[in-house]
Amino acid sequence: MVIKEVGGKTMKAMLVFAYCIEYIKDLVLTRLKNAIHGLDDNDVHWVVTVPAIWNEQARQFMIEASAKAGIENENLTLALEPECAAMYCRYNAMNKKEHGDNVEIKAFDEHAMFMVVDLGGMKYYVLIKIRIQMTTSPYPHLTFTVPTSDVNTEAPILDQDDASHDIFHELYTVRKKHPNKFISSYLNINSLRYKFCSIQELLCKNIVDLLIIAETKIDQSFPDAQFRVDNYHFWRKDRNAHGGGIVMYIRSDLPCDRKQNMECEIIESIAAELVVNGKKWLISGMYRPQTISDNDFINDFTKTHDKISVKYDNMIFLGDLNYNLVSIDKCTPLSTVCDICGIENIVKGATCFTKDAKPTLNDVILTNKKNMLQNTTNFNCGLSDVHNIIAVQLKSDVPSIKKPLKKYRKVDFKGVTLMTDIYWALCVEEMK
Repeated sequence: MVIKEVGGKTMKAMLVFAYCIEYIKDLVLTRLKNAIHGLDDNDVHWVVTVPAIWNEQARQFMIEASAKAGIENENLTLALEPECAAMYCRYNAMNKKEHGDNVEIKAFDEHAMFMVVDLGGMKYYVLIKIRIQMTTSPYPHLTFTVPTSDVNTEAPILDQDDASHDIFHELYTVRKKHPNKFISSYLNINSLRYKFCSIQELLCKNIVDLLIIAETKIDQSFPDAQFRVDNYHFWRKDRNAHGGGIVMYIRSDLPCDRKQNMECEIIESIAAELVVNGKKWLISGMYRPQTISDNDFINDFTKTHDKISVKYDNMIFLGDLNYNLVSIDKCTPLSTVCDICGIENIVKGATCFTKDAKPTLNDVILTNKKNMLQNTTNFNCGLSDVHNIIAVQLKSDVPSIKKPLKKYRKVDFKGVTLMTDIYWALCVEEMK
C-alpha cells in the first residue's frame, strides 16, 4: 500500500506511518530524559490509538509501523479512540452542574451516565453509553462488541482508482482479466514478521489463490495465530528466527491438502495437492540455501520428483533455488535437474537484484505442463530486499470464494481495567 502526496509522488504507507511515529517517539523521549535523570527507553510504555472501526489487518499495520519506529511489542499497547475518549471524559472536569447562581464544573460522579459519539471516517459513527461505577482501580474498563469480519470476499479486488498505486498492481491486472483462474505465487521475503500486514492485504483482496513465502525467519516463538489469514490454510516449515523457513497459504475452500511425504529432505520445501476440474496437481514451494551443495541438491530434488511423479501427472515447483539461469555456467545443477525430470522454467527475466552485482534469475517456476499454464508474472512489489514476486495462472477455472457470514467477537482490552455496564451500538450512515 502506497500514499500519494499532493505533488504526485508516492511512498509506501508503512514508511510514512513509521517515520511519523518515530518522530513523535524521539521528541517525547528527548523531553522526558531532560526532565527525568537516568530514564531508559525501555522505561516508557507507548499507547497508540486507533479507530474502533479498524479491522485486525489495520491494527496489525500499526503494530508493524511502531516496530519499524523502534517500539517493541512488549512496550506497546493499542487503544481504541472511543475508549480513550471515554477515559478522558471520566476523569476530566467537564460535568457542569448549576446550584442556583453557582456553577460547578467537575468530573462525573459515580453512577453518572454519558455518551461518546465518534464521527470519524465521514461514514461511520459510534455510540458508547457508559455508566460510571467506581472500583478499587483508578481506571475504567471498557468491554464491548465490534465486527471482525475484515475479509470482504465478494467486494472488488481493488478500486480502479487505487489499483495503479497498489504494490501488487501487476497481479491485480492478471486477476482482473481472468478472475476465475487459479493463481500460484512465490516470494523470498527475507523476514515475514514485519511484513505480514502487506501479505495479509494481498490475500484478503483475493488477488492470489496460493502464496508461498521463503526466508520467513520465524521459529516456534511465533505462533501460527500471528500469521493466519481468514479463508486460507496456513502451513509452515521453520528453520530458525535468523534464516530460512518457508510457509504456504492456499484457499481453504478448494480441495487441497498438504503432502509432507512429497517434501524434500534437504531442500526447504512445502508441498500441497490441489484438485482443479478433476485433475490433481502437486504444487511445491522450495528454497535452497547456498550451503546446500550441488550434488545434494540434484540428489534431493530428483529423489523427491520420483516420488511425486508416481502419483501426479501435473506438477509445479516454485522457488528460489540460488542458481542463476541468466548465466549458463552458473546454473548447471538446475539445468541437470530439469533434463532428468522433464521439467522447464517458465519465468523470463531477472528476479534478483543485489547491490554491486548484475541481476540474476534465481526465482523459478518449474513445470512439466507448460501448455496448461498462462500469464507468468515477475515484478518487484517492494516487500523483499532484492527479490521479485513471481506468479503463474492455471488455465483451469476455480470457484469464486463464497462470502462468509459476518462474525462478531467480544473485545476486552485488559490494559485498561474495571468499568462495567457498557452499551455499544455501531451505526453506519452515509454522511452528506
